[in-house]
Amino acid sequence: GHAMDFYIPGVKLQKLRYAAMRLQGGGVGYYPRSGAPFVHMDVGTVRHWPRMNRQELVSVFPNGKTLHVPTDLADDASLSRFVAQANAALDGAPLHALVNNAGVGGAASLRTMKDDDFDFIMQVNVYGPFRVTKAFAPLIIESKGRITNISSISGVLSGASAGAYSMSKHALEAFGDSL
Repeated sequence: GHAMDFYIPGVKLQKLRYAAMRLQGGGVGYYPRSGAPFVHMDVGTVRHWPRMNRQELVSVFPNGKTLHVPTDLADDASLSRFVAQANAALDGAPLHALVNNAGVGGAASLRTMKDDDFDFIMQVNVYGPFRVTKAFAPLIIESKGRITNISSISGVLSGASAGAYSMSKHALEAFGDSL
């Protein structure tokens, strides 16, 4: 793909993250606890703010045009709150696009991966997009809008330590094809 993992010695990783978010047109990943901490930047037209609270988001985008609703896609109550808040923010306006961009991974072989870790990956990467799409389908259909699923090359290629992630992204590819 078209992406870059970025680190500058002597520059705070959070400062790089904020700069990337302001300037980058694609997704911005933040990996402060990695063995070698880095910011990951994709190219494209989707923006993603992983693990960022409302106060941080407002400090990066102070114009108030960003709706940030922290949501746990593996939790039904959290997802219901998200749908309600998003519908309230729309206030009857059409929804022209839905981007399923949430995703988690886990580096472990399927042989050694814990069942709970496998279930969490599937909840977020497969059931999450299904539930969000199902919740907003009437609005997307009404506006003749589009649904975009952010997947991964791992949906078609896998490695020994990426089995669960690859399975989830392959399922997301099939989900998209079925729409």
